[in-house]
Formats: sequence, structure tokens, C-alpha cells
Amino acid sequence: MSESSTTPELIATLAESVEDLDIAPGSLLGLYDLVEDPRDPRGVRHPIGLLLSIATAAVACGNRSWEAIGQWAAEVAPDRMDLTGYRHGIPDESTFRRTLSEVDGQAVDNALGSWIWAHLPQRPGLRAVAFDGKALRGAAPKYVTPVTVALLDIDSGTVIAQRQVAKKSNEIPAAAPLLSRIPLHDTVVLADALHCQRDLAATIAGRGGYYLLQLKANQGGMFEAVEAFDWSEAGIGATDDSTGHGREELRTVQTLALGEAFVLDFPAAAQVIRVERVRREGHRESVEVCYYLTNLAFEDATATQLATWIRSEWHIENRLHWVRDVTFDEDRSQIRTGTGPRIMATLRNLVISLLRLAGETNIAAGLRRCANRPEHLRKTLLSQ
Repeated sequence: MSESSTTPELIATLAESVEDLDIAPGSLLGLYDLVEDPRDPRGVRHPIGLLLSIATAAVACGNRSWEAIGQWAAEVAPDRMDLTGYRHGIPDESTFRRTLSEVDGQAVDNALGSWIWAHLPQRPGLRAVAFDGKALRGAAPKYVTPVTVALLDIDSGTVIAQRQVAKKSNEIPAAAPLLSRIPLHDTVVLADALHCQRDLAATIAGRGGYYLLQLKANQGGMFEAVEAFDWSEAGIGATDDSTGHGREELRTVQTLALGEAFVLDFPAAAQVIRVERVRREGHRESVEVCYYLTNLAFEDATATQLATWIRSEWHIENRLHWVRDVTFDEDRSQIRTGTGPRIMATLRNLVISLLRLAGETNIAAGLRRCANRPEHLRKTLLSQ
């Protein structure tokens, strides 16, 4: 489905940035009825909205395969969901598999991500988001492993956008379209060194946003210049220590304003940040030094706040990718046909986001609650 062919009611949701989006609070599942059905209308027995709604509820109860979703639909859905009015009964496993392997994954991601964004709690100050890619290893057809790039709201731990990386490409071209899904004003974008790219930095700054990007040797000249700077002149902006897993870590943050004394050829760059991590584990000690570029000026954020955001960039690994791998066992998923792997990744993202919006801090426990308590399932899916 091309984005230009969507229904008028979802033009803002599917085709435009959510800067112009006005979604009235209500049922998330109602959006599914506006996703274009990939099937020939003749002979369609089960609406696309019904299939996506049941699949979402099944995944929220811990089901991971088309077979499991089909069984849940037959045995549990009639008691847990309002399925009245569907005169053709409950769809079987083959209907879920065939239809959801053909539906436009980007359209579904756009609709759901926009709905999540519109329902995020409002907060003062700057909002931080992070994005990173994840390979769907179990879905690999021979040697090409599908990769999706997700955009995570740091405070809420919810997924607000996702794109699939094109074949024979990488994550870099997916970054700007991913960020086009949200307004960037008063937003700090966190990303790893792969995305320390001039074009992306210019795009973020040009839309009124802020970037905080790790600088590594892939930006050779800049990295060498920053590494060679006499950081003893910069002073210490913030320190922080932590213990856990038998390890102690001391982090020291220094900031350097860019100007006449020190200039880097990078769009809108205002500061360079140096983070030194000293780790002690038993009698062993290691030292790691990392550098970051940002267009945040000194008055925009303190060194302590910068340090917090830098650590938060790992949230997308710990709070999303790890959960999808461990709780949903994504890497061993055998769904491989068509857009099926992408749609299942989308449903996992959605369920994680809905559980977090409902106040869950342990996703595995939240899945069990949805499976065991019908009222919790309905509240999670319908009461945001």
C-alpha cells in the first residue's frame, strides 16, 4: 500500500508527521479498521481490523506464532473480546498467516506509533528519544536477515516509530524517515556512533531538535582532534558512581564548548563531551573513554543531565531489544513469510508499549496478567 492511497481519516496518521496529528482518545484497536486490507474484497470473510485486533490480544497473552494465535482465537478470544457481529465466526490460523504476511507493515507501524505518541504523558522540559536497529534473526531467508529500526521514548519506554531497513542497505538511510514521524522541537535524539552523520545532524537541528551522538573513529579527523585535546583544561562537569553485578563503576563527565579556540566541522555542533568510565571488578580495573557531539549549548543542559541522557541511550537495548529477545524469544521465531516478521515485531513493540503505559514495570509479569485476567487484558488494550 502506498501512503498516498490511505483513507482520508488516517492521512495525518499514516502520511504526515504527527506535528499535525489530532487523534481523539479512544480505542487503539479502532485504528486497525482503517488499515488497508491487502486482499481482494471479493470473498473476504474477516475484516483486517478483526485479524489485527485478535493477533494483538493473543501476543499480549504471550503467544508467539501464527499457530498459537490461531489457537488462542479459537479457544480464548470468544470469552475475552467482543466478537459479536462477525457472522463468519472466528478466523483460523491460515487466515492470520496469509493475511498478516501481506499487510503493509509500514502503514501499521505508522498508525500505531502515532497513536502511542499522541497518548504519551506530557512532561516539562526536553524529551529524549533513542533509536537503534535489531536483526530479526529467526526470520532470515537464507543469508538476508531483516532488520528493523525502532524509535524509543526514553521516559515511558514506549516505541513511537519503526522502519524496516531496505535490503542491501544499512540503518543510516532509515534514520531521517524514522524521525520524520515525530516533532523534534524540545526533543533530544540519542544514537550510537553509526549515526554520527552530518546529514542526520543537520536534519535534526533544522527541525528544531537536539542531537547527542557518539563520536568514534568512523569520523576520523574529528575523532583524532577531539582525542588529542588537552582535556585537563576542560575541568570536571559531573561525576557519578554505581555498583552492581559485582562491579563498581565511576563515570567522569567533561564538556568543551566549541568556538574560536576549538572548532569542528559538524552541523550546529555546540559542545563535545568526554566520558571516562573506570570499572573495578575484584582486583581488575579497566578504563574506557567515549566522546559525544551535541548541539545543546551549556545553558540548555547541565553536565549531569548530559550524563543521564548518554546512559539512557542503552535503554533501547535493555528495555526493548532485550525484552523482545528474552521475553518474546524473538530470535527463534519461525515466522518468515512476507511481511509476517515485521508485523510480529510491530505487535511485540505495541504490547510492550501498552503494558508500560498501563504501569507495568515487568513485561513478562504483564503478559501473564493479561493471560490470566480478562479484565487486565481489556484494560491494557482499550483503556489508554
